[in-house]
Amino acid sequence: MNDIADLGFSVYSRYINFTIIGRDLVKAKNSLSPLGRKIFLDRYALKDGKKDTLVIDDTVIVVVNKDTGQREIGKVTEIKGNIVNVELEDGTKQELTLEQLDKPIETDPSMMIDR
Repeated sequence: MNDIADLGFSVYSRYINFTIIGRDLVKAKNSLSPLGRKIFLDRYALKDGKKDTLVIDDTVIVVVNKDTGQREIGKVTEIKGNIVNVELEDGTKQELTLEQLDKPIETDPSMMIDR
């Protein structure tokens, strides 16, 4: 009779999902929780510091509260010189300067693993 480890099942942790296959093999699906994705993009992904490659529909990390340093993930909707309009994942729209956002070059953990 097979026990649960032989059947294969998914385990959800706070930051990443894993699939258990057999007794010993754990395969990361590279699917992050929303908080894990924000941490990855903000802390670990390579960034375009000069923002030379910034275009509409790029994923960006923006500072939404200068006092606390709170950051959120958004998509660029419009670029006018040094001013960038961003729609955050919660649907709110922000008009920011280039200094208030970071553009991650790596948008998926598998890209970081490849480097």
